[in-house]
Amino acid sequence: MHKNRLFWRVSALFTTAAGVTMLVYVLIGSSVDAAGVLREPFLLIPLFWLSTFFAVITAVLALIVGKKS
Repeated sequence: MHKNRLFWRVSALFTTAAGVTMLVYVLIGSSVDAAGVLREPFLLIPLFWLSTFFAVITAVLALIVGKKS
């Protein structure tokens, strides 16, 4: 039961990280400067998807470990 709880906590941590990165991305926003160059915090987009991916993987692992117990 202890491993299952750990997987759920890690999944919640990754879900929180994904939410924070998306919130920061929205709060910072994007704009086009006078030279026509797009200015945006692009690094936050792949971090959001990576965090979401790991959240789903750890949630699936929690379900698998929970079924075996």
